[in-house]
Amino acid sequence: MSEAVTYGDEQEQHYGITDEMWDQLQPWVTGPPDARGEVPMHCVLHEDANESASYNINSGHFCCHAGCGGTRLRRLIDDYGFELFKKPPKRSRPKRRGLENGGMPEIPPSPSIAWRWHRRLMNDEQARDELLELRGIEVPLILRARLGYDGRYFKLPIFGPGGKLWNIRTYDTRPRNGRRKIWGMRGHNRARLYPYNVLAKANPGDTIVVCEGEWDALLVNQAGYRAVTRTGAAKVWEDDEWSPMFKGLRVFVCHDRDETGFAADRRVAESVKPYAYDVKYLKLPYRLRPKDGKDLTDFLLDVDEPGLALGSLMDRATHHQEA
Repeated sequence: MSEAVTYGDEQEQHYGITDEMWDQLQPWVTGPPDARGEVPMHCVLHEDANESASYNINSGHFCCHAGCGGTRLRRLIDDYGFELFKKPPKRSRPKRRGLENGGMPEIPPSPSIAWRWHRRLMNDEQARDELLELRGIEVPLILRARLGYDGRYFKLPIFGPGGKLWNIRTYDTRPRNGRRKIWGMRGHNRARLYPYNVLAKANPGDTIVVCEGEWDALLVNQAGYRAVTRTGAAKVWEDDEWSPMFKGLRVFVCHDRDETGFAADRRVAESVKPYAYDVKYLKLPYRLRPKDGKDLTDFLLDVDEPGLALGSLMDRATHHQEA
């Protein structure tokens, strides 16, 4: 079993609002940011037909040049909420010139907001109970992975080398009307290995599981074994960048028990074989389905002692894929 690995650092920076808040702000935005990061917009505090305000996407600072003054936009959102903002003129439309993603600038992931969401989850017993019930996530893992909660959605910060914040993934425990369960910030959705530090700090001879989905990887780590996934579709695998990172490791592949996961097992295994010390297939005790097959989370929540059950599954793993 592996030693505890912290998945991110505690560095705080201040970039302002979240991607979801930025989407809600669009009726007030009137153009793209300039070279200083200043976004022209209507003031949210007074009826404003003259686009008299601006928001700096680098500092998070909002300023009304018609007399309302300036402060952090996040503070205004926290104090007033969008429902109390003055409505912009109906004729106002975001000007889409100069931006590739539909007129919306990409907001950098904010370590300060990720840290704030983490503290909120640690102070919200009901949210922690929900995470435990639905995903089996316990408090020590919440601390290690810096998981967060914004009052509605759970947050998974995706850290890279040196604790750099690559992305913040949002998880909806009860999606409605066919909505997604999990998504990342606009402009930062390149597939990443997660948790990155778990793999980066592995030594030759260590065991690691490659699985499908962030929650699967977190639960395997909670059970005492190393595991990584990627923040993207099961079909995605960066051969040249990721596979060499498994050099000298004992690798077990275990994606969801459906046709996509079955193909992903073979894809990843063949890619890491030239580098790994050994590669085996873990077979979950569920029927192979065309889609929406059961996964490692289902397995670990079904058993009384996840660490022992996973170890037993590894003992029965084979070098050949079995349907």
